[in-house]
Amino acid sequence: MMFKTRIVPFLLVILLVGLSVRLFGLDEFREGVEAERAEGEKGEESEDEESNDEAEDNEEENGDSEDSDNGDSLGSLLVQVTIVLWSDHNSRVTYGSYPYDPSGPGPAVVDRNFIYNIPRSPLGSDSRNGVAGREKGYWFEIAAAGLGSGLPARPADLKYGGFASLQGRIIPHFGPDLDTRVIVDGDEELWISTAGVDISIAQHDYFSLSIYGKAAFLRGILDLSGAALGLQLRSYPFSPISMQLRGGFQGYEGITFGQLEGRLNVHLGRFAIFAGGMFLQSERAHLHTIESGISLTF
Repeated sequence: MMFKTRIVPFLLVILLVGLSVRLFGLDEFREGVEAERAEGEKGEESEDEESNDEAEDNEEENGDSEDSDNGDSLGSLLVQVTIVLWSDHNSRVTYGSYPYDPSGPGPAVVDRNFIYNIPRSPLGSDSRNGVAGREKGYWFEIAAAGLGSGLPARPADLKYGGFASLQGRIIPHFGPDLDTRVIVDGDEELWISTAGVDISIAQHDYFSLSIYGKAAFLRGILDLSGAALGLQLRSYPFSPISMQLRGGFQGYEGITFGQLEGRLNVHLGRFAIFAGGMFLQSERAHLHTIESGISLTF
């Protein structure tokens, strides 16, 4: 309990420490996005002209259809084998009620975290300890946080807002992934929202790796719709700590952002307190947030 008490001030310190970069106000962010999109539209016109020239050249070339068919067959076989292995691996996964649940599935498992790679019994009970209803092929986490963007040493540059998310698994193979952030700068607002699915790649006792694909939206000072794609790593090294790292991109017409998110969680039963942040970067514009809040797993 003393460790859990000490970790709370540590998380608050993380919240108050900003990144040492030149910070964008929302006006600067919007100007950077609009300038980069204008450049992107000019570049697309040039690429269209080049692609037309290449199409004319390709019409004059003939490929070896037999070699192509052999390559396609081998590639198709590899894809099928990969899908079978992926499906079998995830079908064996069972979850605890929440991370570091002491009454999780399995026979007297000690210091296990959240993910259990054990065969499921036909009737939804663990035949090894005779406890019915312990196997769980789904989980959901809702989270809410306050956020800041800027440096505490420069109060005039500080911007505030909020964050909310829903993640989880409907079945061990995939589940929902939705989040939204709002950043307020005076009378102006920027909403950054994504909604889609998170698909499991590998799940183990101490970590899980997944790929997400989502629709993405910028609203408020900007009005853009696009897509987000990337990888997410969740790690459960030891009780009561877990970590999350997400890296990918958000693509809109004329502009693409790299996105990096990180979070440190301290679990208190079904609840967890967390601190982390998000960094959104394009060639001409960037934003970062520092976030702290609470989550609930069920």
